[in-house]
Amino acid sequence: MSTRNSFPLRRAAGLVAVACLIPATASAGNVQFEGLQKGQIVSSLSALEGGAAVQVWGSNSRFPGQNTAVAFDSSEPSGGDKDLGTPHEDFDGPGKGWGGREGSDYQNDTPLGMILIVAEDLVLDEEGRVADPDDEANSSGVLAFDFADLGTVTFHDIQYMDIENGQNARAKFFAPGGALLSDVALPAVGNNGVNVLDLGAIAGVERLEVHLAGSGALTGFDFDQECEASVGDRVWSDLDGDGLQDAGEPGIEGVTVELLDGANQVVATTTTGSEGEYDFGGLCAGDYGLRVDETTLPEGFVASPCGVGGDAGLDSDCQPASLSLDHGELRDDVDFGYEPVPFVYCESLANSTGLAGEIDFNGSTSISANDLELVLSNLPPNKPAFLFYGLEPAEAPFGEGVRCIGPPFFRYRKVPSTGPNGTVTVPLDFTLPPLSNGAGQVEPGGSLYFQLWHRDPQGGPEGFNTTGALCVTFAP
Repeated sequence: MSTRNSFPLRRAAGLVAVACLIPATASAGNVQFEGLQKGQIVSSLSALEGGAAVQVWGSNSRFPGQNTAVAFDSSEPSGGDKDLGTPHEDFDGPGKGWGGREGSDYQNDTPLGMILIVAEDLVLDEEGRVADPDDEANSSGVLAFDFADLGTVTFHDIQYMDIENGQNARAKFFAPGGALLSDVALPAVGNNGVNVLDLGAIAGVERLEVHLAGSGALTGFDFDQECEASVGDRVWSDLDGDGLQDAGEPGIEGVTVELLDGANQVVATTTTGSEGEYDFGGLCAGDYGLRVDETTLPEGFVASPCGVGGDAGLDSDCQPASLSLDHGELRDDVDFGYEPVPFVYCESLANSTGLAGEIDFNGSTSISANDLELVLSNLPPNKPAFLFYGLEPAEAPFGEGVRCIGPPFFRYRKVPSTGPNGTVTVPLDFTLPPLSNGAGQVEPGGSLYFQLWHRDPQGGPEGFNTTGALCVTFAP
């Protein structure tokens, strides 16, 4: 993933301290210095939404240690410097000079608004701007751009004007650590001429230096931000609900995870794999957030406690999980846990009481605790019944009600009577068959489906009915 950015220095608009880049999470965008003001000393170009910034510095040997990168309004040239005006007077602009006239190789036919120069003086007005900006024609001025906060970038072109014969102007591209990647001559364009120099693709750049070696201005450049960071890990079934990933706790497949930008806007989504894993790659350096689209979770899952235990690799992150990625950083510790809780997934039909039989639970889903009991209610009083379960859900007519379990069926326990109030509690014992062994054995992470069959002679010709059904996913 890369982000294409262009820096045309154009049209000023309002009192803004710095120019704006497109946010790193955007796939493409025009970057303009629209916020620059005439005479402004430019030290950084801030990204929108709190993103990374490009640092700027202008060097003039007559002002050692002082930044001389200054915005120049080419629509109203100051300092008597008409050769920095755009467009040329042949195109009804303020520009003058043979290099920009109509029909020349570098004709100046487009208004460029704000451009960037190395200033010849630093006499400031009451607002702290250079009072009468003009370019330095007699010194080896340099405009430098540091992209370290963005990581590294790939350059495609550089845009400039008013570089004259004999100046030996150059653009130098440096890798992190200072190694020179490329040293490119900027062809002379003559007084008031403009040019866009195609660079192909110069990759791995952290710093650009434009050595003007005399008069001239930078009018823009295009680059791609090299985006090589990634973030991810898994969404998992927190069987014991403790907010920590324990051995044997499975992932949850098919869940949507959302990537947010620094303004909490969704910029990408992905779906968890068979082990609950997810990943967002090709990310630019910057601020991000992550959250689960909980509407895509299977039924019966609730968020686990977040941020417990002090181990980022094991805990469930609070949502949205906020993080800052450096260039090329790989984060694989952003996890989200969800506890499976028993839930009624299927309702039966009304019995002779006028109500549908209901199923609920008390206790925990822990096999080792062995304290889960099912509570059946709204039953015809004093009728025989039995609890059965299965490995798969279903929905089919059954007597006067609905069978919510698919074969094979396991008959767990006979209930001699539903009692005088039509309510009965059935403890589950995981140490006894069929729950303790065989095809119907309960397993950590496994789900079973429970339902009660009961007699109901007054409820209809079939003479029996059922309760609703409960899905239970078990913890160790």
